[in-house]
Amino acid sequence: MADVPNNLQNSYYQRLNHIALPKNEVTSSFILSAGVQRAAGLGKSIRSLVSRSLSDLFNNGETGVLFDPSTTGTLYTTTAMTIPATPGDPVGMMLDQSQWGGVALGTGTVAETLAPIMGPELVTNGTFDGDIAGWTNNSSGVGEVSYDAGTILVETITDYNNRAQAYTIVPVTAGSVYKVSGTLTGGTGAVTQNGLFVGVSPANNSNLASGEYSGGIGSTVTHFVTAPAGITQVYVTLRAPFGAGTGNFDNITVKKIPGHHATQATAAKRPTYQTDGTLHWLAFDGVDDAMATPSINFTATDKMSVFTGLRKLSDAVGYGLVCELSTATGTSLPGSFGWFAPSAGGTGSYYTIVAQSSGSSFDMFTYAAPITNVFTLQLDFGGATRLAALKARVDGAIPVIYGGSDAAPGVGNFGNYPLYIGARAGTSLYFNGNLYGLTVRGASSVAAEVAEAEAITAELAGITL
Repeated sequence: MADVPNNLQNSYYQRLNHIALPKNEVTSSFILSAGVQRAAGLGKSIRSLVSRSLSDLFNNGETGVLFDPSTTGTLYTTTAMTIPATPGDPVGMMLDQSQWGGVALGTGTVAETLAPIMGPELVTNGTFDGDIAGWTNNSSGVGEVSYDAGTILVETITDYNNRAQAYTIVPVTAGSVYKVSGTLTGGTGAVTQNGLFVGVSPANNSNLASGEYSGGIGSTVTHFVTAPAGITQVYVTLRAPFGAGTGNFDNITVKKIPGHHATQATAAKRPTYQTDGTLHWLAFDGVDDAMATPSINFTATDKMSVFTGLRKLSDAVGYGLVCELSTATGTSLPGSFGWFAPSAGGTGSYYTIVAQSSGSSFDMFTYAAPITNVFTLQLDFGGATRLAALKARVDGAIPVIYGGSDAAPGVGNFGNYPLYIGARAGTSLYFNGNLYGLTVRGASSVAAEVAEAEAITAELAGITL
């Protein structure tokens, strides 16, 4: 099929496989491998473009997550996102790509890498084009705040033990991640004491992020902040130096990184990023490694599609949780699901469960560790039987099932719960293995979508279906 221009991405779009290719790339030399193309003679897989196809599952605004560790710029060692993860590093933040529309990330600093997918500006007056409307002097009598030639001027005057400050209020969504930044364009006194802070109130205005302009005039401070539970707004505060000092600030910006990102705040419980030069994965140790997203609101749908590429390393300990929507799937948490690798210890099986007013579940046999598979779930609370509500595939084929509950789960929609990865509620039933990719889509998927998603996930996992 002929290539057609894709003006939005300044590239060519190959419609057969939904892959955007750079202009002047020789597409006639591509060969099909597991549903994804590799460049003949270019010496490398086009893995950075893989998630463009998976993102097609979210083109109509579907809720969900798309985690692909092979995409450069999506793994960070801590939730502060100051250091991108390299092979062997623990991963404290894994970015969800489902809401990026297949847009490729940039290069350079973390801020430059993520710039192409950032949401709209949330600061109402961060460029100070004529005034400082929207900013409040919070200096407690020790300083002044004023407009100064296209900037905001914050000036400490009377108190050498305190410093002047000004804040603006920015709306946020709990659990979401935001980039906060601003530039110091001028100042007097100890200019490197000027600072940019983020907090939950005027009195507690630096509990989420704090940083001073150690680079002096002309430097930019950038924070990546996760909005805490129960918070609907944050305070972005600019501080002048102690004593008689001033700071001129400009280009104050707050933008959301779209998606439901997976995090682990405790350093010892973070999975590690690994690669063999071709494949990329998160390694979960089966002892305490786990990640979780904020709550994902699936309450508008009774259908779900799940695609996972993984390697199960051991069957010794039963019920290693791969992913679960809720803290524990069951009738007390209606609209939940989970799947496990392995099921009971020593059985060489997988296990999955979905619950509404009742629970439906079964084991899948035999997949003895160590083994790499692509696991697919098609869930439908409208299904009148267990097999209509809970459909599973392993490597593109229907598995042999046994055990579990024969009942249909009941009618209703999915819930608004966190998605736990690698451990139940982050505290038990630890998965021992490698995660190559995980896609959860809050919608049913037709046969062609399932086949394409399985083929791409297989490519990520290094197997051929």
